[in-house]
Amino acid sequence: MLIRIRKENFGYVLFDRHGRTHHFVKTDEVLEDKDRSEIVDFLGKYYAFDTEPEYEILFPPKNALELAAPIALYLEISPMCNLHCQHCYKPVHICKHPLSTQGFKDLIDELSTLGVFEIRFCGNEPTVHPDFFEICRFVQDRQMYLGINTNAHFDSAFQQRLVELGPDFVVVSIDGTEDTHDQIRGAGSYQLAVSFLQALARANIKRRINTVLSSDSLPAVRHIAKLADETGSDVSYLPLRPIGKATSFKKNRALTPELMMAAVNEVMEVRSRYPNVTFLTYFDIYSAKPTYHHSLVLNEPCPARKNGFVTCEGDFYPCDFLRAVGNRFLCGNIAQSGFWKI
Repeated sequence: MLIRIRKENFGYVLFDRHGRTHHFVKTDEVLEDKDRSEIVDFLGKYYAFDTEPEYEILFPPKNALELAAPIALYLEISPMCNLHCQHCYKPVHICKHPLSTQGFKDLIDELSTLGVFEIRFCGNEPTVHPDFFEICRFVQDRQMYLGINTNAHFDSAFQQRLVELGPDFVVVSIDGTEDTHDQIRGAGSYQLAVSFLQALARANIKRRINTVLSSDSLPAVRHIAKLADETGSDVSYLPLRPIGKATSFKKNRALTPELMMAAVNEVMEVRSRYPNVTFLTYFDIYSAKPTYHHSLVLNEPCPARKNGFVTCEGDFYPCDFLRAVGNRFLCGNIAQSGFWKI
């Protein structure tokens, strides 16, 4: 176990490098003045461990911010995708000045120094970047938590190479039954995604299924839940967002209020049927203890302030989806100013 400890104005943020658990600890104690046994005793209040854990104390630059740095940063390393999904929320945008591989490395280096714990490579499709594996290993070398979002539309050789890379967490997009998924994403894409999910399970790599809920995929909520149970995966049900590229699918398949309530009820049903699967949503309105995305202490469920998103050109937004409303929430460009100034 490696626990990264980041100094904050209120105390510390603790991050379990392998379990991906966070603790915001308000305290006047000064851990850096304590000896190793005292620090281990302190960590034992928040983590259970059989053998003494490794730990690292990070000291971001002095500031008056609520958090010294984001917990996680989502990076769009490629402007390209190998599929043309009908529900894609990415904007119609030509990436004129994508960051170079060295540009992404410089950013990751700065984020590591600031104490950012997690890097998530996200869509478009990160695996199509020609230096994808090189950038991933760069993250791993800095002891940062490596997450990857992918449509898994690649051959068995690439699949094996990605499994051997050993990322900490992988999110695989599957949008219903084979027929439904292939109609939305392209012929053969379902089998490739399921095959990769099974390979992740065999390698014991933490995994999750992301399912976009439309009127087409809503009947497959239980199918996805069963697949998750069989492969030891978590599930995230995400309502179709009518943003980004304009398609008739988005116009005609978005959930109505009635279908949205049906989705709520379906999720409640699968939670009771598959108690060993974690089902994440943005629309939990019934549970006494709802399971949200990013349900940390400071603000829930919205990830803004704790996380952030960087486009392939280096533009920083608090959240990927805020890019859809134009430059209102554009905070700056890391290629021009670096991340710390932003």
